[in-house]
Amino acid sequence: MGPHPVLLPSFAETIETMKEKVKCPVKISGKSTLILEGDVTIEKGGLELDGALELRAAPGSKIVVDGLKVKNNGAFLHPSDENAPPQIAIRGYYFKKADIKSVFAKEGETVKVTE
Repeated sequence: MGPHPVLLPSFAETIETMKEKVKCPVKISGKSTLILEGDVTIEKGGLELDGALELRAAPGSKIVVDGLKVKNNGAFLHPSDENAPPQIAIRGYYFKKADIKSVFAKEGETVKVTE
């Protein structure tokens, strides 16, 4: 089904803003899920993802990725059933987080993520 990038509006509202935050090529395998929220930048060392990664920076914080390689089992899509809540039923599927690397930055923090 291909990679699943989830780019929240707080990460980038325009292509121009995204280009400013992603300063080098990013390699994402076809089974990967990438979730970006808030002030996240990917520096010259880049990002290689084969699995699932979520980077969430709270307002007033920052996450800097530089040379990160993530390989894990990732997240999987599962079909929803008739008992699913409306926000899931309308999509027809939900994510099951089997294995995900998560990085969170609290307000006022700068977190640098490398290998």
